[in-house]
Amino acid sequence: MKTIRIILIIILLAGVIYWLWTGSERFLPYVMLAASASAFLTTYEELSKSWKSVDGYLALVTSLIFGAYGISLLIR
Repeated sequence: MKTIRIILIIILLAGVIYWLWTGSERFLPYVMLAASASAFLTTYEELSKSWKSVDGYLALVTSLIFGAYGISLLIR
């Protein structure tokens, strides 16, 4: 799980650095989907500790928002 999170962080950083360097939003959908997957992993970790965790539900909402935005950018 930790290895997957590190890979997702590397993808996020590469996409953000590319965006800052070139100003192109070509990889933005993939960055948003990687952020969504990372937030979903956080959701899994937080909710496995306690179902009453507010952090888990906030991470779930973040995952859904980033995922929906990333998918809408891919479709566009």
